[in-house]
Amino acid sequence: MNGRIKMFNTQKGFGFILGEDGKERFFHISSVKSTVIPSQGMLVVFESISSKKGLTANNIFIQEEKSKPNFINFGTTSVRLSNIKSYYVDNKTVTQMLDVPLSELPNKEEYLWGQVMTKYSSEEYAQMYRDSDLWVDCRGTEGRIRRTITFYYLHIVTFQKENYSWRGTKEEIQAMLSSLETMLN
Repeated sequence: MNGRIKMFNTQKGFGFILGEDGKERFFHISSVKSTVIPSQGMLVVFESISSKKGLTANNIFIQEEKSKPNFINFGTTSVRLSNIKSYYVDNKTVTQMLDVPLSELPNKEEYLWGQVMTKYSSEEYAQMYRDSDLWVDCRGTEGRIRRTITFYYLHIVTFQKENYSWRGTKEEIQAMLSSLETMLN
């Protein structure tokens, strides 16, 4: 059956379609098979289903395409923008201890045997461990590196209760968040 989207609530993921027979049908975003975000006034083709709760639309195909992107891609994961219920960013700080032979430490001559927890400021290690605090505890022929790293995460929750999370540097997560917000608006 043909129809037109009468109303669609992007926050809640549902709306109503006015069929060519003049009757309204409820639909949920999960019934939309096109990759286009539904909006008021769009022409659609759908299957009409009658249930105890009333008429619903299923297997909805949107006939009018918009130039707005329909999916956001992060790595190998694609999420349909119209399925996103909420998103947020958080971070977690962890401390890791690594045992490393002194021969593998750059600038090893800076460390004396028995030196305890000296702040390490090597450019080489700063590039290797972004967002890190590096400390070295040298004893004998081995050094123990303690590094504190902050991991940043972007989380997306869909109307289908799927949860997606991506980890990256602060700058990477900010770029992902900026892309997401641009595509949603």
